[in-house]
This record gives sequence, C-alpha cells and structure tokens, in this order.
Amino acid sequence: MREATVMKTRRPPRTLTHAKLTPEECREVAREEKIFICFFARQSQGENTPGDWIVTDPLKPVSPGQEVSWQAVGRCHDLKLDLPKDIFEGLSTAGNTASAFVKQAAPPGLHFYEAYVDGQLAIGGSSPGVIIDPHH
Repeated sequence: MREATVMKTRRPPRTLTHAKLTPEECREVAREEKIFICFFARQSQGENTPGDWIVTDPLKPVSPGQEVSWQAVGRCHDLKLDLPKDIFEGLSTAGNTASAFVKQAAPPGLHFYEAYVDGQLAIGGSSPGVIIDPHH
C-alpha cells in the first residue's frame, strides 16, 4: 500500500504590506518623512533682504500612518501649517518645527497644504503637497 503525500501550502512571508497593523504599530515602524522650508533671497544679502520661503521638496510621497515633519531653516521664529483635516491628524508645532501623522483612512492621491513662516506664505513649485501612496 502506498502512503499519501500531504502537500503543504506555502504562505507568503508576513511583511508590512500583508500585515494588519494598528495605527500605533504603523507609527512605530514607519519612517518619518522630513520636509525642509528654506529662505532664498531675491537679490543682495543683508538683514532685511527680500526673498521667499520655499518648500524644498514640494511633492512628498507619504503613506497612511506615517509621521511627516517640517522644519524651517534660517531666520524663522514661527512655523504654521494649514493641513487638510481629512489627511492629517495630531499636528504639533514648536517654533520652527511641526509634525503630523497621515491618517490611516487618508484617500490616495495628491493633497495640497499651506505653510507660513513668520506670517509669510511658503511656496513650493506652485503649491506644496503630499502624495498619499498606500503602497509606499
């Protein structure tokens, strides 16, 4: 009599894309994305030189659950962000830095925001934004 061979099905390895993680677990394993805002003078250098605050990476790919931080570099005293409420949560600001988390339910696609450095609107290309990529 022949013995029956039992075939075992191989499971794919459990990765972050296969795992069902809680928002807290996502925050622990997700890489923080940092966005810099720098001052660029229009002409000569001096104490009151006119210029623009520019978001150096105007379209940043991010994932749900990921922490995003912003830092204004230079003579900044106050950084304020106007973020879409359906995309970000937990905004905290302190002087020239700010951070927020991308919501788990954030819809994929391009979402714009505004950044103000000492009351001046920062620009980035045309408008800075984040690209929600659920597979990033």
